[in-house]
Amino acid sequence: MATELLSIKKYEFSDGTTIYVKIDFAKNKVSLVDQNGSNTNFKFAERGLEYMNGWLNILGAMRYAVRLARDELEAWQKVQDDKKQQQIIDIMVALAEDK
Repeated sequence: MATELLSIKKYEFSDGTTIYVKIDFAKNKVSLVDQNGSNTNFKFAERGLEYMNGWLNILGAMRYAVRLARDELEAWQKVQDDKKQQQIIDIMVALAEDK
């Protein structure tokens, strides 16, 4: 049985904002990435008022995508912890049966 340990998700919003999120389950890390999977280098600097609503759209989209990625990583970690606990219980039961 294969387990996917690296996931890149694309979130497209009605305002045209697109956010990519990489979840590395092996390293328990989340990154905002570009469409090629490389870490982003967002720059919010030296822009006029005409850019402010666009920035707010991007920040809202980032917040949404990061929350979903966080929830997915937390769920993955819980499953892994549950598996480890079950393995420990199985070992203890097997050792007890050998006596």
